[in-house]
Formats: sequence, C-alpha cells, structure tokens
Amino acid sequence: MIYYLYPFLLCLIPVHALFGQNIGEISPKHYFQALGLIGLIIFAGCFGLYLITNDFYTADAVFCLNFFLILYANYIFVKFYTNYQCSRISTKIKFTVYFVIAAIFLSSLIIYFSKYLFLDILGKIVFYTALVINFFIFLDIVNQSSRYKRQKVENKKDKIDAENNEKSDFYPDVYHILLDSHPGFYFEKYRDEDFRTGLKKRGFLICDSAKSNYNCTHLSVPSMLNMDYMSNLQKDTIHHCEPRQAWHLYSKNKVFDNLKKMGYRFCIITDKFFTNLNKYNYIPPDGYIYTDFKTENYILNLMHYSSIFRLFIKRTQYRNFESDITKIIDSYKKHAKNETNKPLFHYMHLLAPHPPCYVDENGNSVEDNYSSESFISYQKYINKQTLEIVDCIKSNMKKNSIIIIHSDHSLDDKEFENTAYHILLAVYSDNKKFVEKLPDNCSLVNLYRYIFNNCFDKNYKYLEDKHYKVSMLTYDIGSEFKITEK
Repeated sequence: MIYYLYPFLLCLIPVHALFGQNIGEISPKHYFQALGLIGLIIFAGCFGLYLITNDFYTADAVFCLNFFLILYANYIFVKFYTNYQCSRISTKIKFTVYFVIAAIFLSSLIIYFSKYLFLDILGKIVFYTALVINFFIFLDIVNQSSRYKRQKVENKKDKIDAENNEKSDFYPDVYHILLDSHPGFYFEKYRDEDFRTGLKKRGFLICDSAKSNYNCTHLSVPSMLNMDYMSNLQKDTIHHCEPRQAWHLYSKNKVFDNLKKMGYRFCIITDKFFTNLNKYNYIPPDGYIYTDFKTENYILNLMHYSSIFRLFIKRTQYRNFESDITKIIDSYKKHAKNETNKPLFHYMHLLAPHPPCYVDENGNSVEDNYSSESFISYQKYINKQTLEIVDCIKSNMKKNSIIIIHSDHSLDDKEFENTAYHILLAVYSDNKKFVEKLPDNCSLVNLYRYIFNNCFDKNYKYLEDKHYKVSMLTYDIGSEFKITEK
C-alpha cells in the first residue's frame, strides 16, 4: 500500500525546492502552510480520481500528470511558443483552451491504456526516485539553513564594526531610486518634458546620454552594484547567464560592502521580484531597516504562474504588482527621513514603468497593458510619483545628501536602434566635484565608481564602456558592441 503514496513524495518536490532555494525569504509558517495545502489537494485529487477509475495506480498517474501540467505547462508554452509581440491576455485565453484539451486527451489515454502500462511497476520506480530526490533536497535545506545562521552572526559582527567607525557621521545619506525600464530623455518619443523640467527645478543634473551595459535587469543591476562586468564577476557567465545565476551578485555586492564598512544603515524597499536581496540575509534585520512586500501565501503565488489555476485565482499577478507598487512608493516616502546620526543608504527598485502598465498618467486603470501608448502614459504617472518622492526626501534630508534616479535598461523599440541601452540617469548633490566629474554618457558599470571616487575619496579606476545584448529567450550573451550617438 505504501507505493500508492508516491504522489505525495513526487508532488511535494516543487514545494521543498521552492523553500530550499529561498531560505530567509519564505518563512517556515508559509512553508508548512504550502505543504498542508498541496497535501490536501493531492489526497482529494487522488481519492476523487480513484472513484472514477477504481484503481489507485491509475488515479495516481492521472493526478500526477495533471498536477505537473498545471504547474509547468504554462511556462513551457510561454517559453517556446508565445509570440512576445502579442498581448498576454489573448495568449492566456488561447492557451487555456489548449491546456484543457491536452489534459483531457492525455488523461483519457492513461485511463484507456492503464492495463497495458504496468502502472504498478512504474509507481514503485517513481516512489523510490521521488524518495531519493526529496532526501537530497532536505540535505540542501539543512545546508542553506546553517549558512543562513552563520551569515546572521557575521552580519552582527559587521554591524558592531560599522558602529565603531567615527567618520560615519560625516558621510552623506544616499537615496537610490531605480525605475525599471525607464527610457529617459534620449528619444523624443518617450521624452516627458514635465518630468525633465521638474527634475531640473529640483536641482538635478540629467545625463541625457547615459547608458546601460546590458539590456536586461538580471545582468544590469548586479553589474551596477558590483561596479564591474558580469564576465569578470563570474567566469561561467561569459556567454550565458540565467537570472538564478546572477541573483547572489545582487544580494551581496561591492557597493553594499563598502557602505556597511562605513557605518551606513540600510533601508531596502523592493517588490516581490527582488526579495532575493534578503535571500542570503546580507542586510541583518537587527539594527537595520529592511522593508519588502511578500505575497500573503507563497504557494498561491507559485500556482498563479501555472496554467489552470489562473481560472480559479481571481487575484491576478497584475493586481498584486499594482498594489505592491503603491505600497512601495508610500513606504519609500514614509522611511525617507533618517532619524539617527548614522548615514543612511535608502534603496528602492520599482518594477515600473516596466510593462505591464496598470494605470494611465492620471492613475486610472487601463486594459491595454502592453501597447506603446499605455507605456508612455504609465511612465508619466510613475514620473509624477517620483517627483513626489523627491520632494519628500528633500524636505527631510541632510544637506550633503545624494539622490540618484536611474533605470537599469530601457525598452527594445524596433523604431530605434539600441533603444534598450539609453536610460534615465539624474543625480542631485551639492558636491560640485561629483557633479562636474559625472559624464553625460556615464554607463551603469561606472556609476558608483564616480560616486565613491568623488564623494568618499576612493580611488577606483574607471572602466571602458561596453555593451552586451542578451537574448531573453535563451539568456545567451552576445559579443561586445559599440553604441553610436545621434
């Protein structure tokens, strides 16, 4: 009878793996909540199918087929067949029909040919295979947990060392605002003159020809925060780099290292896409400000990205992210004031105006989430919010504070060549040396080199500006190329 239980071992693997990969980000409460929810679904599904098939092994096989279809079929469909120029709404409707047809057809085949498939033997093989996989995932969870605890101890030591730094009172507060996919002012099509004028009036230097070194977030941001190219930071990413290979360089980086050693407190505010900043517990919660917005239930968030669950979960990812963006902006304003003598590093990565576009420039909801017109209007809305944030910062900040507003990449517009590399970059500082030295065509890999050299008396060598195109389908990194100015 024990072999009938293989669906429990097999279908709980994704939950264990999700928790193991996100120690410190997913709480044990959510982990056990997810295990209980999935366990209930497995029991109800297998027992319900048994009433139809009158055979446990057939019921188990049909359930496992549909469970993994539900979990992964949508990802496979989007990965290999979706035309990314089409709206996701029409793709989603079309795929739901395909999914239901495929699920019914494959399930019918298993039921019809069950007597010829040796499902009892296959069930025993899957049982032991799943048992071994769960065992190694459990060992990985134990290893990740012990590393998590060690890093908490190390971070407490770093905190004590930082508190002993007597110069910390004289360092400027740094407010870093990253607006994902903002195209800046280089192309007239996307230029928001009201935003440009608003920044100028508030004393910002605008680098009209600023550039990203990569056309995607998962390489651009780690490269910027480590002040180097990915090929130098991690040798196995010279030609190919998936997001999971780069996240650890986002959460543990040279910029944060330098600031920690100088006694900075941290306020990190990001949406759920970037909670990996806390994955390695780089910024300890004890003594530092840390704010992020997680989903109420991680397993529901995981299910949402599957296929058929979209039909049952009314709270869509779009509404979740729209709500998150509002919370993030409000939280940034709330925490903009540094109430201690220690210098503050205030970092916000906002997944906006990155599509999908939730509202127009007046804050009204829009249905056409991916058109060029909706993006331009959404960008204007985010620009207005950004100016409000700047006003909030300037009303509370110390005199020598630095405000950095930039994007990690732009949009890949077919009308213009290399659109994705021309980005927003605007800085505010009363440090004339820094403002005068920052070039109009500064690329992100050198941004913090200019900041540390001119505001903290460091001596970093400036790197040659290089640009790489990354395929968002294969994550292959192309060879270096030059971007010509207008």
